[in-house]
Amino acid sequence: MGFSDAVGPYVSLAKEEFQLSTEVASMIPLAGLSMYGLLSIPAGILQHRLGKKFALTLGLLVTLAGILNASFGLTTFPRFLLTVFLVGAGAAILQVAATPIMRDVSLPGKSPRNLVRGQFMKAIGSLSGPILPFLPVQEKYTNFKTECTQEYTRQNTAALGCIWTHKDAKPSIC
Repeated sequence: MGFSDAVGPYVSLAKEEFQLSTEVASMIPLAGLSMYGLLSIPAGILQHRLGKKFALTLGLLVTLAGILNASFGLTTFPRFLLTVFLVGAGAAILQVAATPIMRDVSLPGKSPRNLVRGQFMKAIGSLSGPILPFLPVQEKYTNFKTECTQEYTRQNTAALGCIWTHKDAKPSIC
């Protein structure tokens, strides 16, 4: 599920939880999506200077910081906004870093195909996103938040391992 897909449903939840006006609640998506506008060019410059792996790792770590912040409880509106900003910033940095890396790891001429595959997988996540969070709740999992954080940490660690062990000399079989 993409960041922009997740922000919308949280507007009504935040409005109820933090007793926000409709106007303030409507500005929540702007908080996260503004990170795309603010960080895209700086992330590209950072990537050019420090490398693609560094930028991708930074994006994953910033997103992880947002997820971990949420896992400690979103009891106040500023903490909720911090989570939205961090996840938005991580998504923006990842977006900047992912396309050139996909070009590097794909066989010549296969990068567009692989990017389309990635968008296809994102669409599946977006489509199933409204359904999946409620399945564990229906099964009465009590540690759902902890399990999600642990799963994200495992996936993040695996992604970082793949990034840092990938050899830049040859494209993979993607």
